[in-house]
Amino acid sequence: MGMDEDNDDGLGGRSRDRREVTEANRWGAPLCALSDAALRAAPLPDALRDEIALGRTIRSYRARDRQYALIDRLVRSLEPAAIEAIDAFLADPVEAPDPRALAAEALLAGGDAALQAWIEADPQADRQRLRALLRNARRDDRGRNALIDALPLGTAEAFNTARAAGAKER
Repeated sequence: MGMDEDNDDGLGGRSRDRREVTEANRWGAPLCALSDAALRAAPLPDALRDEIALGRTIRSYRARDRQYALIDRLVRSLEPAAIEAIDAFLADPVEAPDPRALAAEALLAGGDAALQAWIEADPQADRQRLRALLRNARRDDRGRNALIDALPLGTAEAFNTARAAGAKER
C-alpha cells in the first residue's frame, strides 16, 4: 500500500528523514576539500573560514565528521542570500590567483621601478637577494617558482594593493 495524503500519518519515514538530514548537511565536506586558492575566493565569513581550516587538519574520521556537522550548522545559520552564494560557488568554484604569483609577474615585468616599489612596501627586504631571484626567474620556470616561494604573502598583498592604487591614479 503506497503512501498518499489520506494515509500520511505525519511521521514521515526513515528514508525521508535521512534525505532531509543529508540535504541539510551538504557543505562541510566540499568546503574542506577546496584548494587554498579556491577557499580564498569563496564568499565565506571569517568564523566559517576558521572552522574550515580546522576541519582540513583533522585526520580522525569521527572528529572530522563532527567538524563537518559544525560547519553545516554555521552555514545554515547564515542569511539565505549567503547560503545561495555558497551553493553557487560550490557548483562552479573559481580559484583566486595567488597574490605572490601576481607580485612576481609584476616584479618581472616592471623592472627596477617595480623592485623599488617592493622595497618601499617591505623595507626589510634583501635587495641583493631579490635581484638574484629576479635574474634567475627570467631564465627559467624553476627560478620563477623560487621567486614566488620567496615572496612573503603579506608583503605581496600590500605590493599588489599599492600597485593597483597607483594604476588607478594614472
